[in-house]
Amino acid sequence: RHMPLPGAPLRAIPLNPQASALISDIDRAARKLATRGIVAGQSRLMIDHRRCTACALCLSGCVYNAIYSTEEEFDLLRKNKRIGYRGGVFVESLDEQAGRVKVTFRDLSSGEMSRNTFDRVFVAAGAIGSTALMLSSLRMYDQTVDIADSQKFLVPFMRFRRSRAATDAPGITLASAFIDIAPDSLSPHWTHLQLTPINPMVLEYLGIGPDPARGRTKKALLAPLLDRLMVGWGGLHSDLSGHLSIRMSAPTQRDRSGALRLEVHRSRGATKAAKAAIAKYRRIGLAIGGLVPPLGVQIAEPGAGNHFGGSMPMKATPKTASETDILGRLGGYSRAHIVDSSVFPAIAATTIMLPSMANAYRIAREAPLDD
Repeated sequence: RHMPLPGAPLRAIPLNPQASALISDIDRAARKLATRGIVAGQSRLMIDHRRCTACALCLSGCVYNAIYSTEEEFDLLRKNKRIGYRGGVFVESLDEQAGRVKVTFRDLSSGEMSRNTFDRVFVAAGAIGSTALMLSSLRMYDQTVDIADSQKFLVPFMRFRRSRAATDAPGITLASAFIDIAPDSLSPHWTHLQLTPINPMVLEYLGIGPDPARGRTKKALLAPLLDRLMVGWGGLHSDLSGHLSIRMSAPTQRDRSGALRLEVHRSRGATKAAKAAIAKYRRIGLAIGGLVPPLGVQIAEPGAGNHFGGSMPMKATPKTASETDILGRLGGYSRAHIVDSSVFPAIAATTIMLPSMANAYRIAREAPLDD
């Protein structure tokens, strides 16, 4: 009701000419693509159209706060005294005693340790932060826990039709369109691709800008290519990806919180799956007015895309120390709930923010707050 999600308001914001042309081509091909198990269309961006000035600097950080962020939500809740907020502290552990949750935390300025107790605690520190906190709370030292990842790949996309002056045109430079391929005989999971117009970050990578005088000649020479170039950013399901692992050592006098070690685990299967997905998108590109050239393709390291979790996956019947129930509770806890992507059973290929928020809402709504 209050998040600027629907696509309709975007009509009030100028799209980059590349985005407009791409969406028109996708709309024309949508029915044909659907017969091949492909869902494609304009992305639904969380942009407040009343604030957006179409400055094309979306990926550099929106100075107008037009891209939705929960920061303003929390500021408003604090202002209206709906929540209490305490910053500058580091939570060391959670312990449950006598129907209450004791939170032990350290003041980052003084180093002083303190404790507060609560009726119920919801943990949303991100996959790495939440996992580290629970490892510390359970004293699971020197044990390795895997973190599932949706591994990413990057592909250039060259439009057949040139959108003149695309590099200078105002408009949104977030993802213009999503293309998702249904499971088939080659892949048991959906794969995801989102296409982004040419933008200042890409130009700067090519040695053009942000100073208008930088790369002016190069920009003029490359204009026929730049006006056609878009960037594709894709994702694989976690079952097809490499993964991360996390391990915490026991606290010492020197390091009171224990040392945290993260490792990247690559997978040959992920490289094979990414190449198979890219081959599919090459065929789709021809149907929507462009092609994926062989040069410029990159397969990212596990964890590079920030869509990871599943370190404490929800199970109908948890069987191990690192599995949670459907309310995000580890064994031994009845009033401490993990509500971020740490509890996802797997990480889908597509974006995960809305599923994370929806799952957190479900857990908070279903948790028995009055027992």
